[in-house]
Amino acid sequence: MDQVPRRIILGMVANADFVGQQRTTPFFFQNFNLRDISITAGGVTFPTAPYSLDFPNGKYARIYHDMQEAIGYAGTLESNGISMFRYANGGFCFFVFNLTNSQEDNGARDVRSNQKREQRV
Repeated sequence: MDQVPRRIILGMVANADFVGQQRTTPFFFQNFNLRDISITAGGVTFPTAPYSLDFPNGKYARIYHDMQEAIGYAGTLESNGISMFRYANGGFCFFVFNLTNSQEDNGARDVRSNQKREQRV
């Protein structure tokens, strides 16, 4: 029985880093100048309006904010240490997708069904 998770966190690393070399780390998550990204689960696309990105020109505020919101730091005085610059250039580029029906990941019960998931990059 497959279940759709509440959240998906996606990070991408260079193949050489993933395979492993003495001077590289598999924990340097890059944006690879990604232009758009979304997740489809059970025929529903998350987010409703897919992310349109332009990292070289600094157009990634929405996905950065959504990452901070999904992990509980948006709108608080606390920090996880990931600035917008570090998000785009410093190896901390995580794409976080909230897959709840209400788009509120507050711990309340969310009705989910068995659905197929696919990511689109």
